[in-house]
Amino acid sequence: MNKKQTQRVKNALRRLTFSDPFWKAAKKRAYVDAGVHRCENCGVLTYNGVSLKNVTKMFEKYGEIFTVEKPDRKKRMRYYGIEIDHIVPVVDPIEGNSGWDEFIPRLFPDSFEAYMCLCISCHSIKTKCENIDRGTDKGDWDDFFDLTEEDNPDIINIEV
Repeated sequence: MNKKQTQRVKNALRRLTFSDPFWKAAKKRAYVDAGVHRCENCGVLTYNGVSLKNVTKMFEKYGEIFTVEKPDRKKRMRYYGIEIDHIVPVVDPIEGNSGWDEFIPRLFPDSFEAYMCLCISCHSIKTKCENIDRGTDKGDWDDFFDLTEEDNPDIINIEV
């Protein structure tokens, strides 16, 4: 398989994780309210969905809700807050890609405890650390966040 075909297969396999019962169980573990989940690292409440009305309602109910506003493929505004991530990286940060025999079992772990629900900030930090370990960091970290340790010390001290 050439590089493009390999990437297409990997992307298709990654999409299958959304139907993984352990993935769904991990998401359910972080559930607070309709569209609202709690980050398992820093504890911040996040909102995922397309309704500004719901964001406002949840903000009134819970106080502070973290969400990132981005247009989706249909150019509607969508609100993103939570990412469900593998605790053990699918591609080993040190060894790199070591073949399908290791990639597929890591992609589909055998326990819901192998996943964690992270807010976008914590997920970006964890991913950034893994990319630095891999040596594939793009160096665009400085402009990505305005957060400092004084703003939220739990976000900076992420447990991997």
